[in-house]
Amino acid sequence: MDTGSDFVPTDRQDVGFSHSGPVCITIQHPTATIHIMEARSTGTSNKCSHSTMDTREQLCLPSLGTDFTVLDENTERAVDTHSGDPLLAVSNMVPNSEEPSTAPTTLNPIAGSSRTFSRWDSARLDTGSMAHQRQRLTKEGASAATVKVMTESTLASTRQWRYKGPQAQWILHCSKNSIDPFNPSVVELLNFLAHGIETKQWSSGTVNGYRSAILNLFPDCLSYWNNSTFCDFFRHLSSNEIKHFTNMPVDISPVLDHFRTLGPNAHLKPNQLLPKLCWLLAVCGFMCPSDIQHVDVSHSSVQSSGELELQVVGPKEKRAGRHIIKSVFIHPHEDPLVCPVATYQCYVAQLSTSTLTSVKHPFLDQTLNPLIRHIFDINQAASSDTIGCHIARVSDLLPLPLGLEKAPSGRSLSSSLAIEHGASSDEVQAQGFWAHSATYDSFYRLSCRSVKNLTQITLAS
Repeated sequence: MDTGSDFVPTDRQDVGFSHSGPVCITIQHPTATIHIMEARSTGTSNKCSHSTMDTREQLCLPSLGTDFTVLDENTERAVDTHSGDPLLAVSNMVPNSEEPSTAPTTLNPIAGSSRTFSRWDSARLDTGSMAHQRQRLTKEGASAATVKVMTESTLASTRQWRYKGPQAQWILHCSKNSIDPFNPSVVELLNFLAHGIETKQWSSGTVNGYRSAILNLFPDCLSYWNNSTFCDFFRHLSSNEIKHFTNMPVDISPVLDHFRTLGPNAHLKPNQLLPKLCWLLAVCGFMCPSDIQHVDVSHSSVQSSGELELQVVGPKEKRAGRHIIKSVFIHPHEDPLVCPVATYQCYVAQLSTSTLTSVKHPFLDQTLNPLIRHIFDINQAASSDTIGCHIARVSDLLPLPLGLEKAPSGRSLSSSLAIEHGASSDEVQAQGFWAHSATYDSFYRLSCRSVKNLTQITLAS
């Protein structure tokens, strides 16, 4: 090797080209030594050469780093590098240098903000943790106990799990547009949401979800809600959608005929018994797939009256902001081939022959013994998606009206059938465990037709 002095970059030496022209580095190199390696002599010997290395000037070359300032050759001003590309920083190739080199960081001023913000700070933020919220609470003067309560609760973990996707997209958008993700203007936030509506066809529900996730990052959310432009944006957005109340006829006779065709429960295979049980629990118990997923079989039983009591640990419904453990009661049917209680007893009898493993609730500090297991692995609990597939597999037998491509959910079928056959709204609301009757009317009711002949009742003399 040569002395290598020709390869040492001096001040403003070009190292490449960018989209705006040649790129050069403005640095000052310390005077040091460089070690030059000599080539070993050719031969068949396996011994290494003991030649010593010459010591001359130390060689400083650019290496990969986080930030560094470059100069445009034409404009003689600092320009930003690509936020997604690896950046260069000057460092010594020889370790343990006496004067470690440091690279300056370029900060971008934020329009309308009282401080400067680095785009790299937002790009490297870990939105899957509570670090930002802990830091914000600490700056506000919160004690360690207060921070623990507000960041280690089930509400905080659930909210962070749901918000991490939208928050990551928001922070990526801010890093590309030089926006402070923790203190943007109202217009900057609305522009991001409007961009999603225009380019990704976000519905109003999706926009509201992104709004909640992003506002959770801000230290002061009330100032946004007090802004008239911010509130008017969502009022105009909701006014563009139309809520359509259908009058779908419900006929479950094809499903009941299918269950009778299968025969007694004891003769059914696991891939026949499990979908049947999931569908009957969803329809007769007004249960969604996540409710069935969290049924604790250890605390569920058939009472002396023949009524089945299922204990659901941590369903979606809450009371006063608290997670609950609710009990679902299901009455037996006179026909054993379509009876949910008889199907449950047959399935539990098959589970009793195996040693079942308990699982931890995803959001609560509590374990449960799930009722529904995988068909081919009885020691593995089935997910809500798997249970939903079991229910949909049976519901595909239902006749659908024109224009409807997907069968309604089990809760929609059961609640609508109960109202149609004379059950009161209070009874349906209690069985569905809905806090408000508007929840059933807005999301689950399939038909608005009255059960009785109101014309005859109204015009009666």
